[in-house]
Amino acid sequence: MKVLLNANTSFYIETFRKGLIYALKRRGYEPIVVAPEDEFTDGFRYEVSFYTVNNLRRSSINPVHDLNLLAEYLHLFRRVRPDIIVNFTIKPNVYGSIAARRLRIPCISVVSGLGYAFMQDSFLKRIASFLYKIGTSSNDYVIFENEDDLNSFVSEGIIDSSKAVLVDGAGVDLEFFVPPSATEQVESLKANVFLYMGRLLWDKGLHELVEATRFLKEEGLSFEVWLVGAIDVNNKSGIPENVVKIWENEGLIKYLGYVKDVRNLISKASCVILPSHREGIPRSLLEAMAMGKPIITTQVPGCRETVCHGVNGFLAEPNNPESLAAAMKAFLSLSVQRKIEMGIQSRSMAEKRFDEKKVIEKYLEVIEAVYGTYGKKIHKTALYKDQIGDQNNEKD
Repeated sequence: MKVLLNANTSFYIETFRKGLIYALKRRGYEPIVVAPEDEFTDGFRYEVSFYTVNNLRRSSINPVHDLNLLAEYLHLFRRVRPDIIVNFTIKPNVYGSIAARRLRIPCISVVSGLGYAFMQDSFLKRIASFLYKIGTSSNDYVIFENEDDLNSFVSEGIIDSSKAVLVDGAGVDLEFFVPPSATEQVESLKANVFLYMGRLLWDKGLHELVEATRFLKEEGLSFEVWLVGAIDVNNKSGIPENVVKIWENEGLIKYLGYVKDVRNLISKASCVILPSHREGIPRSLLEAMAMGKPIITTQVPGCRETVCHGVNGFLAEPNNPESLAAAMKAFLSLSVQRKIEMGIQSRSMAEKRFDEKKVIEKYLEVIEAVYGTYGKKIHKTALYKDQIGDQNNEKD
């Protein structure tokens, strides 16, 4: 069986779906990737059949560009003849789904977080919702990474609840991301280093992080803030490089650029911080949790699922530098032993809920339900209800 994975960047596939590719191959399937070619393509090129797309412009709302993308998908899908298509990110979800419907190919869409277009009630959000409704109307399933996004799509009539499946993010590899030694952990917790990992975007809350840092530095507190991630010039929310340099010159942050293997940096950090405005389930926090680190994030969909306030970290209000500063100050005031205990709780939560193996198995279950590998389809409503039930049981 040919399983086509369709995304808006090779970066996305390399960073978030490499484990799914390996799992598909182990199951005897043929994974195919369709995405724009970039510097991350070589990370998986030799594991799959790869086809590039040239008309995917992530930030464009020009209908001509999108019609060109749809035509390109139709041509590619006819050529490749996949048995099932799994779309990731908004434009593949919309136009990849429309192309699959035209060609009568079974199709799944994955909503891994509602991004820039859904941040506020606006004309752009209404357009995005309309496009999602058109695109996903014939999907066999739509997979969500947090319950808020799922409920939003169902309540707004974008999809029917019988198509909805809930998973715990993309999961994290618990064998690759492991806690450092006890000695290294103690030394890192004494260092008072807050680590941010992710693309440098305004909607990741970096303005709030810089302002919170400024407040605390003015109070005379001693700590460092490290930023790790790419500057995304093609994203409407991208932070210009000159702004990052200004922050660095002010002594507010240390920018370390993009780092492929972040384990060494996580080991050296005292706390991983992500003051985002909205997420699916952020991989950076899952990696930090797997390595036994306390975390600070915001009380928003996708982020709040990773923190039990005061147990494995702290929650702050979004778009609120004062609230974020209070959370950072609360962490700095803790004893080393209390920080160690928080880190232990983070690892425990990652093991119980966010194990990548469990998440990938759910993806395979959905794919096989669509394709009918075992001779009959799993009832769609059961997939939705069982997963919601599992989530609610963990909260009780």
